[in-house]
Parts: sequence; C-alpha cells; structure tokens
Amino acid sequence: MQISLEAIVSFDEQQRIIQFDRNAEEMFGCTVAVALQKTLDFLFPFYSGNKYQNQMKLFARDGKGGERDGWLQMRAVRGNGDEFLVEVDITKFKVNGKNIFTAIFREVPGSF
Repeated sequence: MQISLEAIVSFDEQQRIIQFDRNAEEMFGCTVAVALQKTLDFLFPFYSGNKYQNQMKLFARDGKGGERDGWLQMRAVRGNGDEFLVEVDITKFKVNGKNIFTAIFREVPGSF
C-alpha cells in the first residue's frame, strides 16, 4: 500500500477506521494515531446520519449499496477543516466472518 498514489483507508462494519496509509495522512491532514481513534464521520461529516449508514449496511450485505457507475464523488474534510472533493471506490472482504471495507481515495484537482 505504501507505493500507491491514492489514499487507502480501511474500516469495519461500525465504520471505525482500522487502516490509514501514509497517503491518507497527507490527503486528509491527519495522523494515523488520530485517525485510528475515529469513524468515517470524522473524514466525511456531510454523510453522517441514517441515510448514509443505511447505504453502508446495504453495501455490507450485497456489495451494491446503491446504483453507481465507477468512482463516487464525495465531500471530505481535512484535519484543519478545509473541504475538498474526493473520488472513492470501496471494496469489501470478510475476515473471521466480519466485513472489512477498503476505500481508495483520489483527490479531485481544483475542487473548492
């Protein structure tokens, strides 16, 4: 993961961040130590709430979580509060019977 140009973040079914690579530190302006104590709401406060959580539950169940084609654009927030756009692609896999999600992020140039 260290050679990827995109930021890679893994999280569990409760949306707790469990992996945060060096590129994610740079993109989101947040250290691994801080990120591992947070949920995805920390990076994406605009998507917190029942609707977003229900979409993630659908994705956990069937791998779809809503109709989309290709990368999904989302508004993110850096550690200093600056907003920016990212494109994200999420995959899931099972570890000991539990879903683990890995999101690959790339920043949209010139956003905000």
